[in-house]
Amino acid sequence: MSPSFGAGLERNVIAAQALAAIVPMIGADMGNVQLLDPVAGGLKIVAQRGFGRQFLHHFEVVRGGDSICGRAMSEGRAVLVPDIERDAILARSSVLAVLTEAGVRTVISAPMFDPAGSTVGMVSLHYRWVRRLSANDQHLLELLVQRTARVLLADRPR
Repeated sequence: MSPSFGAGLERNVIAAQALAAIVPMIGADMGNVQLLDPVAGGLKIVAQRGFGRQFLHHFEVVRGGDSICGRAMSEGRAVLVPDIERDAILARSSVLAVLTEAGVRTVISAPMFDPAGSTVGMVSLHYRWVRRLSANDQHLLELLVQRTARVLLADRPR
């Protein structure tokens, strides 16, 4: 069972600060941090940059499915979609319209893990143009995501 995160402001502030650092470091236009919420039964957005109401409502709770963060959660690894308009899974899903409306073309979602290897959250970065992230950018993102997980887990109540 995954440990729960500390509730409230501290967790959200930490997530927002991490996202504020990660987005420009990896050159993204938008991004969000989601944490696994056992009560909601999925990933909930706790911090975001650059998204409107429709996007936030659609991805309020992600339990898997066709979304890129849902795939990353199911596969237990980062998932990169360099061009959402060419992705076969998104083509059959309502997710494509939501991403297009938000001005997104490229998405990478990287899971956060606890020390036991269980997924406890997700960091997703979004780009307004088609982009193939370099291996260095992907590696840096995964390091930053795991650092974020460690800080968030250290902040949880004992």
